[in-house]
Amino acid sequence: MVSFVAFHERGFSIPAGRFIRAVLFEYGLQLQHLNPNGIQQMASFEALCEGSLGVEAQWNLFWYFFKFTCLKDGRHPATIGCAALQTK
Repeated sequence: MVSFVAFHERGFSIPAGRFIRAVLFEYGLQLQHLNPNGIQQMASFEALCEGSLGVEAQWNLFWYFFKFTCLKDGRHPATIGCAALQTK
């Protein structure tokens, strides 16, 4: 997917599920901070919970399997791809 910075500066964003938005908000991150595998893992987890199990994605279950590592420049995350999800 290709997009322009000017679009994002004016509010354009890629739709994400409620669970993904909540995780990003909790850590003060934006979608561009995640690497592609992290986005895929979070979306797959949310789809598994909601589609197959019929329940909302649960924080406790997610953190049982995954952990975040975030590269920061001082107090702020790096511009792109600084946060990675890893399995425990």
